[in-house]
Amino acid sequence: MRKIFTLFVVSFFTLIASAQGQHAAAAMKFVGKANFSVSSVNVPVESDTILYAGSDFTIPSMTYSMAGHDMVIPSFVITNTTFTGGYAGVTWEDQTFTATTTDGNTVNGSSLVGSFTHNNGIYNVKLSITFTYGKMPMPITYTIDSYYVKAYSTLLDATIDQTYQTAEAVTYNVRTYLDGDVTKVDIEVPTFSLTESAIGALTSGGYTVKGLVYDEVKKAYYRDYTSDGLKMHFTATGMDSDYELGTNGKKQEISVAFDGTKDINIQNVFQPGRMPFPIATSFVINTSTDVKTIATKTAANIEAVYNLSGQRGTNGAKGLLIKNGKKYIRK
Repeated sequence: MRKIFTLFVVSFFTLIASAQGQHAAAAMKFVGKANFSVSSVNVPVESDTILYAGSDFTIPSMTYSMAGHDMVIPSFVITNTTFTGGYAGVTWEDQTFTATTTDGNTVNGSSLVGSFTHNNGIYNVKLSITFTYGKMPMPITYTIDSYYVKAYSTLLDATIDQTYQTAEAVTYNVRTYLDGDVTKVDIEVPTFSLTESAIGALTSGGYTVKGLVYDEVKKAYYRDYTSDGLKMHFTATGMDSDYELGTNGKKQEISVAFDGTKDINIQNVFQPGRMPFPIATSFVINTSTDVKTIATKTAANIEAVYNLSGQRGTNGAKGLLIKNGKKYIRK
């Protein structure tokens, strides 16, 4: 019913097949809850990021306080890990490792264990490492339960007060994960700019919507985030500040539908501050019907005309139309 990230499975195991000694592969981003402990100090981290490429892991920097002093362990890369498995899943059996932090100190790892699993479009990496840093006598244990974050990039369409315009290419980062037994999606909404709109030039800042759940009626992951207390920076004529979304009582909602290996459809409607009308954005990658390059699609949109409902018109369309974000009458 939900074919999510199928291509990732193929690319992941192609990567694994040639992983040993391959450190030039593009790193994949996994985000999730983490924890590190040293001596009697235990530090939970709500959201942390690791990168995985070939047989390598990039571990993020860590900070903790002990005896009134902050201790920072810089990021480091663990290379040449060994693992077993294939399409059904990957396991890193307990092994030792050495690494060098970005500040030049040595990391001696006494243990590394982990796993990669995939289930119905959900890609999960669990990792646990125990190591010493530099001359520090006490071992540190770092664990993370993380999920793959996939980046999608293409042009963004925006409609404001029935005025349509195509923004520049943007990137949405989408994370699909399990919260207990429930599949959820987090979406990083990108910053975008419009040179012309119903309110002139504007820049809409980015923000993250968390916890979209699947809606059987909409056939998409959906969230009404009106009451989430999210803020964004918005710049337009008479507006240049951080604004809370939902304070005007209007519904702020977002949905994402997946279909196949690369297809995605993200629809977002929001109103920063007390803006009198909503901004509706549409972000669609459809590999079965849209084979144009970004440059070609840009040229097509420049010449396109639309009616006041945002529907694309034919070459012979007449009446009150919108072209390049401006309204005009064609008789």
